Amino acid sequence: MRWSSSCLMFALSALFLVGCSYLPLDVLVNGVARDSVTMRPQETLNLTLEFEGQPISASKFGKSGWSVEWRDASDGDRLLGRGASLRLTGLSVGEHVLRITPLDSKGNAALHDGRLYVTVESGTKPEVRFGATPPEKVAPGQGVRLSASASDAEDGALAASGLVWLVNGSEAGRGAEFVFRAASAGIYFVSAEIKDAEGNVGRARARFEVASS
Repeated sequence: MRWSSSCLMFALSALFLVGCSYLPLDVLVNGVARDSVTMRPQETLNLTLEFEGQPISASKFGKSGWSVEWRDASDGDRLLGRGASLRLTGLSVGEHVLRITPLDSKGNAALHDGRLYVTVESGTKPEVRFGATPPEKVAPGQGVRLSASASDAEDGALAASGLVWLVNGSEAGRGAEFVFRAASAGIYFVSAEIKDAEGNVGRARARFEVASS
């Protein structure tokens, strides 16, 4: 279903006013919806936002009293810009988690931020592989044992001790194995990541839907 601009802003307002914990904002990277992207140093990416498949214009968004902050959560929550779009450039080599926070006219933040995972690499990134294909759906409290290994074109096999496991962008474990378990229902992204000697980040990511059967 396509939304008019007035319906769009009403829906955005309604989501915040009722305290909804889900904000269906999509991040477009150079016009394509993405949740992760790899870029080179000094490369520039154009980031924009969509709500339910509809672009959010800066003028409409501003007049409604809502705004957006873009921050680099991996760099001390550094503010990168404000507004419905952002020109992203100048990030250091490595992994960055961009936090996208809609704010109301009083500066109150949404209950859940948007996320964009950005990897800046200067060479060939390592390859990370899961030992087995993770299940897509699990029950609350169910443990899923994950394993991973990594190799690099320049350095060969990489030590498993360098693997870092993240759940929704936050570190949750290290090493070759990790047990994912979530007590509450929702969508979770689990990543196994590693850096090579040049600081390039390789990653394997799994998506879990935690729901009662």
